[in-house]
Amino acid sequence: MMKYFKYILVIVPLLILLTFLTVKLYFHYDVPEYYGTQVLEELQDTVEVFTDSYGVPHVFAQNNEDLFYTAGYIIARERLFQLSLLAAVARGEISRILGGGYTEHDDYIKQNKPFSINHGSMSTINSENELLIQAYCSGINSWVDETKGTLPLSFKILNTKPLKWTSLDVINVVSMMTSTLYQNRKAEWFLNTIGQYFGDTKLLEMLDVDTFNQINVEKYFSIDSINKDNLDLENQIWELVGATGSLPQNEVVIIPKEQTAYQKPILIFEDIWGLQQPAKWYDIHLVGGDYNIEGAVIPGFPIPLVGKNDNIAWALLEQLTVENINTLFYIAEGKFNLNQNNIFDMSISYVDTTGFYSDQKEYSQRFKLLQESFADLDKIYINDVVNILSETKNPGKSEIAQRIAKIYLDNNRSNKMSMNMLYEWDGNESVFSSEAFLINIIYTKLLKNLFMDEFSLVGEDVFDIFIRLPILAEQSINMILNNNESSWIDNIKTVSYQEKLIEIVIKSVDEAINEIESDFGENILSWQWDKVHTKIYKHILHNNSIIAKLYNLNVGPFDGYGSNSNLKVSEYNFDNSYNQISGTSLRRIFDLSDMSTSYSILPTGQSGLPKSGHYTDQVKLFNEHSFRKIEFDETVMRNSDQYQKLVLYPAK
Repeated sequence: MMKYFKYILVIVPLLILLTFLTVKLYFHYDVPEYYGTQVLEELQDTVEVFTDSYGVPHVFAQNNEDLFYTAGYIIARERLFQLSLLAAVARGEISRILGGGYTEHDDYIKQNKPFSINHGSMSTINSENELLIQAYCSGINSWVDETKGTLPLSFKILNTKPLKWTSLDVINVVSMMTSTLYQNRKAEWFLNTIGQYFGDTKLLEMLDVDTFNQINVEKYFSIDSINKDNLDLENQIWELVGATGSLPQNEVVIIPKEQTAYQKPILIFEDIWGLQQPAKWYDIHLVGGDYNIEGAVIPGFPIPLVGKNDNIAWALLEQLTVENINTLFYIAEGKFNLNQNNIFDMSISYVDTTGFYSDQKEYSQRFKLLQESFADLDKIYINDVVNILSETKNPGKSEIAQRIAKIYLDNNRSNKMSMNMLYEWDGNESVFSSEAFLINIIYTKLLKNLFMDEFSLVGEDVFDIFIRLPILAEQSINMILNNNESSWIDNIKTVSYQEKLIEIVIKSVDEAINEIESDFGENILSWQWDKVHTKIYKHILHNNSIIAKLYNLNVGPFDGYGSNSNLKVSEYNFDNSYNQISGTSLRRIFDLSDMSTSYSILPTGQSGLPKSGHYTDQVKLFNEHSFRKIEFDETVMRNSDQYQKLVLYPAK
């Protein structure tokens, strides 16, 4: 017996070790090389790729076809799983990537086409541009073939294979990812549901006519035309690609040359999207043939939607469809004379080195305030722009806080210290802000006390959808604070009593403070926004918490909006309302007085490979509201030791 026991003591550890090594070997995958040489059969000539310290590739080719082929090849090395998932969602083939649990979602996409994905003919696209799109797909597919033996981790976990790309995938994916219909559709569903249940008169007590019209509520869009189950399906589909952002989706500010120090315009772009990992955007610089373009692309589309060439900087503001793809190619190539050609059939903001600009964006309140900040400066330098963009103030929320505090202080004697503090708050929502902590909890209580009684009659999830549409929620609070007679104020469940606004405000404040003191104590200094507000950039496999933690797929959670100190996990989940689900997915600045550089920041990093050093290397900068410079001057790159050089040769 002792003899067998000795064998067991030897064999069991060996089996455990063998199992560990087998699993480790199976889940091994290669991280791309950024230096050295490589042969690619489909190239016509030599291509050089200079990669900067944040993983941004600068591709130098001798002709257009090699340039776009290499662009597809390079992005596939970093974002292959993301590319396959995007194509699968656009096709209605999610189950091919994520398994049979998504067959219902696939059927829904194919039958209803809810996102207006363009399945039209490629014949609309100029033949030269179509060839470049095909070259881009060939580059992606070359990497798919090359990486069969060492597929990225996500494919192995799911036991699936990457999809080969076609030109139609390029069109459908960029159309899907630039569509604002998701948030519009959710807002339309909410407003139509409330309007049809309570009537438009009551609906217009919670939002103004301009907002109602801006969301473009269609009367034929009835409660029956998309039931709650279908809306849930759409939400789940969009969440796969990170589309959980709030209206508006993107922002552009153009500072005209008259306001800048060097008499050249500055273009600022910011996009709102879900906190997905990897990032929605990818920075790239393409030089060769007819192109010298640098900017941010949607993975799966080769032309920057926010970018520049030698003379122009631009930002697309609408869904990109087959009909306007040619125009974007022409702009990128420099063939479009913006002073002469009419491109107002597509919504795009642009500036050029002469100072000419066209700005077609309706500004949000935040960016109107930014413009006011710029107006206070005599002459604007690029550092002024960076500093102003780093502000964490929310003037809209500050105004609401002041009005709530005034109502409370004028009618109640308790909690005076915290209410005085809130009345004087400047809107700073930094992670250490006690005021941000307090007002956001009061704000949620106030929304519930005003609307939950009516919304619960319509459906149990209606309120949850409402608070995920923050622009509507904030406007509703403003409307009611300005209208003491609003029918939303009265609690319909207290039939024999009609509440007043003062009562609802006092009740909401007292509920919030009592709950805070119960969980965090009475010391106001200990009430900090990061105690309840967290953000986490979730990988598509985040629901499998063991896998996500084992392979560090998720990025975060972080406290609040990030801080200069070590980022930490929030220890307390106060309310789902404070777990951030969307935020800035890209910040870009183009200074036309200095075409040699531009400024960019992604929330996490360039790569979609957890083992890559570029998976999270921009997190600290992003949370500090900083930017990184992207070089545009070829001579500087070739003479610098800050870039890794990869040379791609054609097969001889």
